[in-house]
Amino acid sequence: MKSLFSKILLWFLATAAVAVFGVVVVSTLLSVAPGRSQAPVLRAVRFHAGEAVHAYEEGGSPALAALFDRIEAAYELRGLLADQKGRSLSGPPEDLSYLVQRARSRRVFADPVRGVLVFAYPFDGQRGSYWFFLLVPRERFGFWFRLGQTLNATHLWVVACVLLLSYLLARHITRPIFELRDAAERLGRGDFRARVRSNRKDELGRLAAAFNAMADRIEHAVTAQRQLLQDVSHELRSPLSRLGVAVELARTSHDPAGTLDRVSREAERLNALVEELLAMTREELHASPVNLAALLADVVDVVQIEAQARGCGLILDAAPDMELTADPKLLWRAV
Repeated sequence: MKSLFSKILLWFLATAAVAVFGVVVVSTLLSVAPGRSQAPVLRAVRFHAGEAVHAYEEGGSPALAALFDRIEAAYELRGLLADQKGRSLSGPPEDLSYLVQRARSRRVFADPVRGVLVFAYPFDGQRGSYWFFLLVPRERFGFWFRLGQTLNATHLWVVACVLLLSYLLARHITRPIFELRDAAERLGRGDFRARVRSNRKDELGRLAAAFNAMADRIEHAVTAQRQLLQDVSHELRSPLSRLGVAVELARTSHDPAGTLDRVSREAERLNALVEELLAMTREELHASPVNLAALLADVVDVVQIEAQARGCGLILDAAPDMELTADPKLLWRAV
């Protein structure tokens, strides 16, 4: 059985069953003093005890055995009569001293040897004192525990309520775990918007909140990675394009040395761009005062080759005293 819900539900049902069984066993087998609810049973035991003593004193063991046979035939219960020393007075000789010993401290107890519940009652007759025992078979424990009352719809309702409460409690505990499992599976399949909807304030609620925070960080990281790849591809496209134009010019230019210098500068810019992108991923930014006019002039000079390749030119019109604080390399890239 691999389902956590099934395990929890079975544990609750088993616990409830053990608790009910324990209450029944302890109340039935270990009762020391007869309570108010046992009075009808004890009155019946006292009545049969009087009949047994009267039959024995009037007719001896045969009359007593005949009475016990009638009781067993009518009620499916067995009776025993013993003297104060524990000697059986009906049928074959039998040592009942252990029953007498236990009956001196409690009047209702279990006899594990015979597998019965024993109701004991002392009775004083004309010829002496006796102990009367009424033996209730194991299968009738429930009857005597409820003292003559049979099972009714109330008991069934109690069982139904235990089952329902166990089911609801197991579901209350395991439902957020199943939701967390589903969200984790969706996140593993690439759905970075998967979240656990939970308003609980307990440990499971905090677990759901921790998962949602982790999912937020993963979604942010993946989104930033995708944006970085787009930015990198865009940033690399411009210097590569200028480098290609410079190479073509070098093949046809009458000044190959100057063109090769431009190719070398573009390669250095490309290498610097890679280093800057790595620095951005490490959040290594270096801000300083920057003259915007000088920076724009350098940008125009670099990209002028692309403009000439398209048959046009670039003109810079900027105030020479414009300054700001920024990372000059990143600002150059942005422009």
